[in-house]
Amino acid sequence: MASLPLPPAPKLESLELRGGGKCTLLGEEVDVLMQVVLFFVSWGTLVAKWWFERDRRPAAVFACDAMKQGAGFLACHVFNVLSSVMLISRHQQSECVWYAINVSMDCTVRVYVAFLFLQAAQERFPAFRNFGVYSIPPTVVECGSQTALWLGLVLASRLVIAVGIYIFRDVLSIAFGVAFAPLEAYSAAHGHTFELFFVMVLLPTALNVAQLLVQDSFLRAQHRWYLHIGSAGKPAAAPLAPAAAPHTSYHTLP
Repeated sequence: MASLPLPPAPKLESLELRGGGKCTLLGEEVDVLMQVVLFFVSWGTLVAKWWFERDRRPAAVFACDAMKQGAGFLACHVFNVLSSVMLISRHQQSECVWYAINVSMDCTVRVYVAFLFLQAAQERFPAFRNFGVYSIPPTVVECGSQTALWLGLVLASRLVIAVGIYIFRDVLSIAFGVAFAPLEAYSAAHGHTFELFFVMVLLPTALNVAQLLVQDSFLRAQHRWYLHIGSAGKPAAAPLAPAAAPHTSYHTLP
């Protein structure tokens, strides 16, 4: 009786970790957990900064300012992860190295480019000239409109950085590859969780703390108009202006 043919043995590469045994950003539960930790740690710093600031903004005002930061943060984070996954298909570095490149450029050069875009927009378009100043009380529509304007500037500046990363991809790949070589060697021997923790939590936390603090300094109002309202976004004292409209704007205060 002839024996049935055995199925072919699986190829070695099919048994390897996704990405050729290198650090990955997506695909395992620990990857997603690291990104959740990154989100809460980064935003905890912004909340702590607000809580201890002098002449603390009311919660309603801070929420509107935080909406702008949140929209830009999420957009850039998704952009960084997706671009890192796409770049690994053309280069030998791991997704974590490319994510480190993206997040480093995003939290430094991109912030400066977005600041320059905001300054240029404030000089040319009236809608950008009162960032951080809202009606009394702050409205969802007004917060949303400022968030949409800032998100447009963030995406434009992030596109500029993406083009720069693509142009200098070979140089960046070599430079960051050399810098990450000891970390990848250690992670290859002891599991890639440590490398993922460094790239997805330690490095982005330090960079995002600086990014959120710097952006908050120019996304909030440069004068403390909010001292005239209470913590719930309602007038704390007698109105300074004779206007009796329910949503009096302080945009014209000196």
